[in-house]
Amino acid sequence: MREVSYSGAAPAYQDLIAGRVDMMVDFLTVAAPRVTTGQLKGLAITARKRSPKIPDVPTLEEAGVSGFQIGGWFGLLAPAGTPREVVMTMNTEVNRLLREPDVQKDLANLDVAIMGGSPEDFRAYLMNELKQWSALIDKLDLKRE
Repeated sequence: MREVSYSGAAPAYQDLIAGRVDMMVDFLTVAAPRVTTGQLKGLAITARKRSPKIPDVPTLEEAGVSGFQIGGWFGLLAPAGTPREVVMTMNTEVNRLLREPDVQKDLANLDVAIMGGSPEDFRAYLMNELKQWSALIDKLDLKRE
């Protein structure tokens, strides 16, 4: 495969739908409507399990690509040195909001898994992501062009 860079998803989708590129990877919330309407064919999703939004699209594992899973995430970050009490207040409020039924419903409609947790949980998650992707970059000897 050869990477084709775009300035945004809209021109990439235009080229994909027109057949000028063969495939693309994008967020499920953006791609799923195009799959369900038949504009595009979903080949696989990068998550651990199938999405209820497009249940007929297999995971990469099911499609024969083992050990490859990518999930997008959103997190709340603050500048280094932010006082612990400020961080904990923000964390408490975010976790409270994530328990609100309307928020849970809206995020479920976007096929977003709610995690929440402590600042230490998020730091551990970020460190694991960094370790995983750094190892892959080293293994493949990837260099920036």
